[in-house]
Amino acid sequence: MKKIAIAMALLMMIMSLVGCDSKNDKSKTEETQKISEENKGSKDGELKPVTLTMFLHDNEAYEYYTQTNSISEAYKKVAPHVTVQIEKAKDSGQLEETLKIRYSANELPDIMFIKPYMLADFNEGLADLSDTNATATNLYAKNYGIEGKVAGIPQTVLYEFIYYRKSVFEELGLNIPTTWDEFITTAETIKNNSEYIPIALGAKDAWTDYPFNEFMPCLVAGRGDYWNVMATQDEPFTAGEPFYDSYKKIKKLYDADVFGLDPLGIGWDQAQALFYAKEAAMVAAGQWFISNYASSDADPEDLGMFMLPVRDSKDEPLTASIMGDLFLATPKDGKNLDESKAFIDWYFSSDYYIAYSSAVGANVTTKDADVDLPYIEEMTEALNREKLTYVLYDGGNTEFNNIVNAISFDVKRMGQEMLAGEDFDKMMSELNEDWKKARNK
Repeated sequence: MKKIAIAMALLMMIMSLVGCDSKNDKSKTEETQKISEENKGSKDGELKPVTLTMFLHDNEAYEYYTQTNSISEAYKKVAPHVTVQIEKAKDSGQLEETLKIRYSANELPDIMFIKPYMLADFNEGLADLSDTNATATNLYAKNYGIEGKVAGIPQTVLYEFIYYRKSVFEELGLNIPTTWDEFITTAETIKNNSEYIPIALGAKDAWTDYPFNEFMPCLVAGRGDYWNVMATQDEPFTAGEPFYDSYKKIKKLYDADVFGLDPLGIGWDQAQALFYAKEAAMVAAGQWFISNYASSDADPEDLGMFMLPVRDSKDEPLTASIMGDLFLATPKDGKNLDESKAFIDWYFSSDYYIAYSSAVGANVTTKDADVDLPYIEEMTEALNREKLTYVLYDGGNTEFNNIVNAISFDVKRMGQEMLAGEDFDKMMSELNEDWKKARNK
């Protein structure tokens, strides 16, 4: 691994996107330990033992926090009276469902890692972290605020890539596609001229189609807050609107039948195994996939990456997404609120955060921080292959999520239905009808 070469470029890009005017003031130990008077013991000012529950869904993070480098032991060096107890969802797809159940029972964990689209749903039950040092030193937190409230602080930001096996592209004489039609043609060429699966998807797990069904409407619209725009429209599923137009592109890709014999019959683990074994030529995933590949038995020299080319012409700008992810949050009515805030402040200012990010190959979100990343040369090549226009992906505001909940709108499930051959025009028409009714209510 080489020291990350794009840190300054990333910072400059984000400054131009959203601006950053806060001073970088790393918190001191005494500033992070905001322990309330009620938790002080009666003898010699000793602090009562506190257990902070931390809830997450990622297997890699769980192993690192509990075994590789115990976060509880690391934090005890700063706050000896605090024990961090890690809890994990049964699988990655149950994060939201599990937290919703605990939210309704008023039993949210002290510290939780949530996805950006969950911020609006959980906003009322989460503490405002606007006044924390972690927010002041974070490049993205305020941009995910809801009406001025910072309900969560992103641990990382992710780029999205199409990963490919260099040797397959070389064997078949393929170039990096630069438009949507070229991307589909590349996949069809692989299908027609080899035994390789063009794109491994694993759509039995609905979330795996998110690079297409979740992100492409924002990319086509050229704005990361496109979901919020949809919340102001009665019929956003009409031809000419970004959602419809992006899904028309997705339909063309799905209709090309380039995901193997049974993309709905296998899950993500099987899909990435096909890519590792070089039985599949491409896979679509976030930057988090890089560490997965690096820890596999696949040829380390054979991984390439490029940006998803959603445009119709090379004359158009190529729009790429960047997304804050894994937001640290704490419940506003939590019995350990002060200790939870102190922990979050410590986490983002600590060497532990840098070590963890380096271990999993994740970008950091704090100012002036640096981290080692695997495949930095390949990332840099993909990001600098041509000038990109970035959008900061937003998971949607309260109005959008109210409509989503009212009609059970699920773009990832829609991807499965499209792969299964659902009537596209009927789907769009019914969505317009349901969406309009929900807005009027």
